[in-house]
Amino acid sequence: MVNTLYNLAVQKVATSIAEGHYEDMNETFILDSKASNLIYAAFIKIPTSKKAIRIPELVLNLTNVDLRNTTLCHNTIEMLRTQRTLESLALGSLLLIKKDYLCETGRTNIVALLKDILNEKSRKRLRHLNIRGAGLIGCGWSDKLSELFPSLKTLNVSNILFENDELLRLCVSFPSLCVLDISGTNIASLHGLSNLKNLQELSIRYLEFANANNLVDLFQLTNLKVLDMSKSKNLETSKNVLRFVECGMNLPELRVLDCSGTDIDEELFAKLLSFLPNLQQIALMDCQLKHAVFSTEIRVLNSATLETSFQTLNYYSKLKKSDSVMKCFQDIFFLLKEYYTQNKEYDIAGCLAILIRTMEQFVTHVQKTREFLSFNPSYITTYASGILCVTEIVSNNAQRLRPVCAVTALRVLLNFIHNFDHLGSNFTQYLRNSIWSAIQTLVTLDLSIINYDDVCDAAVCCLAEVFDTFDIAVPILQVLVYCFPRKRDKFKVSKEGTIKDSKILIRNLHLCMKFTPYYTPLCQSIIDIIFCPIMDDPQTCLHIVENKGAKDLFNAINKFDNEPLQLEILRILKRLVVCANASFENFIEFNVKYLKKTFNKWKSDRLYLLHSIFSILLNQTRRGFRNYVNRLLRNNYHRLETSEIVDIDLPIFHSLFASTQFDGPILWALFKIEKFLEQHDDGRRIVEKFNILNLIINIKIKSKLVKVAKERILLILK
Repeated sequence: MVNTLYNLAVQKVATSIAEGHYEDMNETFILDSKASNLIYAAFIKIPTSKKAIRIPELVLNLTNVDLRNTTLCHNTIEMLRTQRTLESLALGSLLLIKKDYLCETGRTNIVALLKDILNEKSRKRLRHLNIRGAGLIGCGWSDKLSELFPSLKTLNVSNILFENDELLRLCVSFPSLCVLDISGTNIASLHGLSNLKNLQELSIRYLEFANANNLVDLFQLTNLKVLDMSKSKNLETSKNVLRFVECGMNLPELRVLDCSGTDIDEELFAKLLSFLPNLQQIALMDCQLKHAVFSTEIRVLNSATLETSFQTLNYYSKLKKSDSVMKCFQDIFFLLKEYYTQNKEYDIAGCLAILIRTMEQFVTHVQKTREFLSFNPSYITTYASGILCVTEIVSNNAQRLRPVCAVTALRVLLNFIHNFDHLGSNFTQYLRNSIWSAIQTLVTLDLSIINYDDVCDAAVCCLAEVFDTFDIAVPILQVLVYCFPRKRDKFKVSKEGTIKDSKILIRNLHLCMKFTPYYTPLCQSIIDIIFCPIMDDPQTCLHIVENKGAKDLFNAINKFDNEPLQLEILRILKRLVVCANASFENFIEFNVKYLKKTFNKWKSDRLYLLHSIFSILLNQTRRGFRNYVNRLLRNNYHRLETSEIVDIDLPIFHSLFASTQFDGPILWALFKIEKFLEQHDDGRRIVEKFNILNLIINIKIKSKLVKVAKERILLILK
């Protein structure tokens, strides 16, 4: 779960190579095979890399190249051709180069391709070859491959279409093979397999045998220790285990057998054991014995208990079988629920560690790219299944987790959101809600080592994706409003920046408004978050207004019969009005009846803030409504009072006193000045310093109310 310094260094070097930082080196660096293998493995998974390291001063000594999760290209071929020490090669997709290696029959010339990739020294050294999924390949390939690779010990030709006697020719050509994988091929008989006297591991997954005679050669493999005859699921037509037992023959050295997804039952299980005297382990997933408990010394891998499920998970994760790992995750998820409801004890920290380690084996940080996921859709489904298990442990046992375990779980959940949530519809609402519920549980532990800034980043990132799905947005918003006050940087909601943040939050405020009054407290919190970052950012204020955010806020006033919430909205609107300098119509859909009712109903701070907003906006109001709005301001002037701390808006005062033809805004400005003088001991000095007295004296508006207000201020200033 925690990267070693060596692995971190490897990842940094790979990233630097991809970004071109090593292209002008003054000296040559020769890397050993371990470093070469790890750096190249990390490099080819970086989406911006060209899949070939072309730096003459950086000499790689590759021994193990795994291209299964990438698309093979000419850059890769050219680079591999220079390697002289390769011992293991696994090919990836041939999509980009397939047309350059076609036989006359239109099939892939796999021999020519491999000859082109590997130089003579590597071909002689190569011990492990995986050409899984090469599809239709030319006839007679096994004979020619044996000439190319005389030292080969491991061969994976799964999912390849075999000709009639191709398996026999393969076994004759490679008599020294120790490991063979022919899973998913069209092979219907194991005739010829008896030639592999040294074979120790055999995989015949997904194959189907019509009768016992097709399996007879299997029992000539007297050194066979591992046999995988599993299927993805138990089909009623499959009779492979029955055919195996019908042979009535022994495999004396067999230690490990995988019968998952087969027709095995208790009777066949007992018969199997009689033919396999040294069997130590058997896998029984997705079959009748999936939940069976056995009193035997043989290790049974199934989902009978949490312990056996984790043993099964370890087994399949080492084999890197993503589909099987996913099924283990799914079974573990339901067992975790069962253990919780029945109050059964288990090693919480240990289980969490195994889950996370297994998940990260399938999708490491450098693999979390759209290219990788499009090539390996099963990997992301596997990872998501593991995430559900993590959420189940966290939701039910958070208080019992050690701080370091809790923070590790939180990191995994946040990484999932940042890297995979863009896949949208591929994930259910249940999964998202489970993740955010678990995150909420973890952050409320109030651990000092939690990075609340990262949580807020993830929340905003996810809110940007969920659009108008309110049921998904609410748990995310609840996490956001809890974490925001605990952030180090409280002037931004996330690293996205205040403009994008404000747009996302106002959209979600609009969602919450649809469900008032139940979500009034949540709306209050969202507004608190909006108010903080925009205070000193005029650009964000303008962005909010131009994207109709101010209208949403103004409509929210009418939605909530909650004075503190209304006051918060009014303060934000006042700030928007001051900063944005936009037209009246950008702030409100003009509704004469509603506006008059609001002015008449409100008093004190709400009325004062409403006066402030419309006094500043009046000159930007359509001509037909200016007189009406001014009349509202004038008629309610005598009711103005506030507990707000008043400041001097000098630019606004200058603009009003110099240009406005209406007395309503002037009365508001004079009220502010009078309040400022009352609230501040040094108010007189400030008024004189900024020459506000001259502004007051030179007011041109002829109005009895304005005259009285001026005289009151002048009296204070004497």
